[in-house]
Amino acid sequence: MEKYPSRLKNDQVFHNRYQIRSIIGKGGMGTVYLAEDLRLRSKKWAIKEIVVKQSGYQEFIDEATMLIALSHPYLPNIVDYYPPDEDGYCYLVMDYIHGKTLMDIFEKENRKIPYELVVTYALQLCDLFDYLHNQQPKPIIYRDLKPNNVIIDDQNRVRLIDFGIARSYKEGKQRDTIQLGTIGFAAPEQFIKQQTDHRADIYSLGALMFYLLSSGQHFHSLQKQIDEVRYDLPVALIEIIHKMLNSNPDGRYQHILEVKKELEGLTEINIAETELLTEKLYKLEASATLQKENRKTSTYQEMYTTFSPKLIMVANLSKRAGSTFITLNLAKQLADMKILSSVLEVPFNPYIFDNIGLDQHIAKGNYPPFYSIPHAIYENERLERKKEYMMDGIMWMVVDPRKPLINQEEWTHHHTIKYLYQSKRANINIFDVGDYLEHHSIHPLIDETDLILIVVDPMPREMMHHYHQLTRLIEMKKNGVPIEFVINYWTKGINERELKQVLQEKPITRIPALDL
Repeated sequence: MEKYPSRLKNDQVFHNRYQIRSIIGKGGMGTVYLAEDLRLRSKKWAIKEIVVKQSGYQEFIDEATMLIALSHPYLPNIVDYYPPDEDGYCYLVMDYIHGKTLMDIFEKENRKIPYELVVTYALQLCDLFDYLHNQQPKPIIYRDLKPNNVIIDDQNRVRLIDFGIARSYKEGKQRDTIQLGTIGFAAPEQFIKQQTDHRADIYSLGALMFYLLSSGQHFHSLQKQIDEVRYDLPVALIEIIHKMLNSNPDGRYQHILEVKKELEGLTEINIAETELLTEKLYKLEASATLQKENRKTSTYQEMYTTFSPKLIMVANLSKRAGSTFITLNLAKQLADMKILSSVLEVPFNPYIFDNIGLDQHIAKGNYPPFYSIPHAIYENERLERKKEYMMDGIMWMVVDPRKPLINQEEWTHHHTIKYLYQSKRANINIFDVGDYLEHHSIHPLIDETDLILIVVDPMPREMMHHYHQLTRLIEMKKNGVPIEFVINYWTKGINERELKQVLQEKPITRIPALDL
């Protein structure tokens, strides 16, 4: 038998105005009915029936008054309330929202929602929480974010429902009157003797994102980071969720707008231009993950919507073998495949800026002023975000040669790491290291690089000048370093037999000679 049975019946007229049509939801906090307005024909409302104890009558009235005063695109408008009767039954009248709960959508999609859509919903919830957390005189803490409490309407907008345990934050209060919240989504502090503040909602948003991105697993029970259960998410998104789920409120983002700002950085690049990969690439990534993690994976994990960022270094075996030529053409090929790449270069030997005519594009006014990221790093300036230079579907993060030359002895490995970190939004980062693979700022990256392309001059005598280095690279490849050789045929008439004898290794590709 139900503890609090539903009171209203189909076709019953509630308070001489609302005719009950059906029950649209039931839960621990009460029943929700679909009702038709008899005064405003065809207007539909949702009526929520709640049962409260006598001691909570005033609290319900206070909360209802608070909710009626709210107005936000992502909230249903609450237009009226009816205080508790002698049995404690009380009612809220609110907008009826055409849509489905996020949980219903999640289940219908076999628990696979693209991360871009999860980020979109999260950004909308950030806006809503910012509105609630800034209510005066008392901020409102929602405290019960979960998929069943989020409706996605016909315009693909979130609508947050069920304010049953929302509370106003009271300055100086040491603990909440009662510890409530859904285990798996609620912040840890909601279950101990302290008052929750706005950071509890930040945790809940992180828990919701974790749940949606992990096919329905709870961070609360797993205690694993999101990249341990899903391997295709952008590094930046992994870091954001990790910080949101810090068990200590002081270790989280301290304001929901901080979360919004970080998430916005994930949405600025057109998804259609960044993540249309072939099935082969998807499966290669899944296969690599299987080998690395030595674990079984589901069909869903084999077919990714994106892949984790890759670093490719392009180096010359001999001077002017063509690493820059290969870098530029590889980036263009990826752009044609709708895969976003970033192009970087050794900052103390700039070449690409002039090679692709960036100064001429800027002079024509076609593009904004150029921001030289390596110079900002070298001069220890505060890095300006979102300044990557986009042109032809490629992020150009190269050096501006119009600025003072960077001293190669003073450029350290730490500088290089910061440089690479700024390109994290790209799927593939192509680093033209030219003749500087052995430089102290670059050599330590060899073990961290996903692919090293060694560009080889087709002239056998040129290779013989660098035979010791070639032998060392071949040995490194045998020991598992991801090295591949590319022959750049900058000229015709090459002795193929002699070339094969000297190189010893089968090249991954040969770039044909081009008619200048």
